[in-house]
Amino acid sequence: MAYAALNARLRALTAAGLYRRRICQESRQGKWVTVDGRQLLNFASNDYLGLAADTDWQAQVARCFAQHPPSASASALAGGHSRTIRAAEESLAEYFGYAECVLLPSGYQANLALLQALAFCGDTVLYDKRIHASTAAAVRAGAATPCGFRHNDTRHLTRRLEKTDKPDSSGTKVILVESLYSMDGDSPDFAALRRIKERHNAILVADEAHAFGVLGTEGRGLATGSADMAVGTLGKALGLFGAFILLPRGGTELLCNLASPFIHSTALPDAHAACAAMLPRRIARMEEQRDRVARLSRLMRTELQGLGLPVHGTAHIITLETGDEALTSRTAAKLRQHGILALAARHPTVPARRAVIRLGMTALHSARDIEVCVRSLTTILRGIV
Repeated sequence: MAYAALNARLRALTAAGLYRRRICQESRQGKWVTVDGRQLLNFASNDYLGLAADTDWQAQVARCFAQHPPSASASALAGGHSRTIRAAEESLAEYFGYAECVLLPSGYQANLALLQALAFCGDTVLYDKRIHASTAAAVRAGAATPCGFRHNDTRHLTRRLEKTDKPDSSGTKVILVESLYSMDGDSPDFAALRRIKERHNAILVADEAHAFGVLGTEGRGLATGSADMAVGTLGKALGLFGAFILLPRGGTELLCNLASPFIHSTALPDAHAACAAMLPRRIARMEEQRDRVARLSRLMRTELQGLGLPVHGTAHIITLETGDEALTSRTAAKLRQHGILALAARHPTVPARRAVIRLGMTALHSARDIEVCVRSLTTILRGIV
């Protein structure tokens, strides 16, 4: 009886096509995963450069964990910070063009920590309405006044900011965007955002989780020089795990004093930091993989546009908008039967009735893989639409 209401909620989600479950990978090798004994071509991965699948990188990571403690055994402020961690943070900050850096266990935690440190009662947080769920959760949990603006609409953002520009207003204004939106695959106009934030004396924060390693000069992202702060993840193109926040001079002080998710969490271990410190040099050398991802992404977009459904994405995240949640779930299930793993993104990950099949392009894919994927989607959608 105690769980009756919770079970009823799960049944309602199932009826609406919104039920989620974990798909267990029995093995993973390059672009292939095995699920329920079947080998699937993986388009659900964020290993955009194929680094996580690289055996040389795997061996380097193994050596780091053999040579360093596997746990910090304390939070950063209670003794868990070390010279090895500091060196990794300095390496990441220098490579991506910021003064300071702080490592955290996950991107979700990084967004929560940064927003908690930045925004207080009397402040205003202006956020693109398609920001990541972790950033949206941080906005909702904070004491600042939230103010959404239409996706990638700088004119709407400007009008929102103008309403906050009052003579008696002393609060901080924080603008939140992604450099590559995880469910739309598009990017904002950072030159325009820089002008706007300077005109309105605002702080611009960019989530570069899906851009770092892949986009920009030597994979340095799209917001450097425009954003005041940035959030990055090591668990996507950078082939590791954990996350980091890039900050201006003095920014680490904010996190150490005002961000509970950072203050009260165990620090990442030295073994992890030793791996992270090696990443900038390795990422800089992966221009061939970046070129390959860009080329394959253009090919996939061109092929998908012939299916007659809206195709979104300007880089290596490509989404096919199917709209109906139940249809999207069925499409993803049918794709698995055809030997393809892809994400069925549904509400609340995307707006209601705007569900998508999300395809992550990687340097491990080939033109033949794209042909197989598009042919399968064509067959499936003709049969179930």
